[in-house]
Amino acid sequence: MKLHLEHHFPGDPALYWQAYNDDALDQKMASAGNSTREQLSRDVADGVVTLVQRFHIDIDLPTAVRKLIGSDRLSYDQQSVIDEANNRIQWKVTPPVQQDRVKAEGVVTITPTAEGVTRVIDGDVIVKVPLVGGQIEKAIVNAIEQGYSAAAEVQKAWMAERA
Repeated sequence: MKLHLEHHFPGDPALYWQAYNDDALDQKMASAGNSTREQLSRDVADGVVTLVQRFHIDIDLPTAVRKLIGSDRLSYDQQSVIDEANNRIQWKVTPPVQQDRVKAEGVVTITPTAEGVTRVIDGDVIVKVPLVGGQIEKAIVNAIEQGYSAAAEVQKAWMAERA
């Protein structure tokens, strides 16, 4: 299933990255998206950051999703390759279970506009489970959309105060 999200923020790309790297703001955005995040690793090479975080999202999961993951809580590790100089993040999700059946990856781009910046999140979520794979993909995409949209409102307010 295709994932496509677009959010508009005040300010320029430099302010966007300042917000992205602000730990206190990150905690507020995670809370707004009903999630917690734990940094597992962070490496820097040639100005590009590779960040691995563990996410736990508290949402009401459909029965098919709970059965697949064996939990009432959606958790996953996300590797993000962050290239601020090119306004791009490449991301890949690894679930703790069923790794051979679940694939989620994509790209985030930050583009300057006359009104500020636009963040576009494009990706694919693929769940290879007979009969319920599409239902599970939809639930995962909905969770991602809800979390990012709630967090975007917090980030917009933060950036508006500084733009």
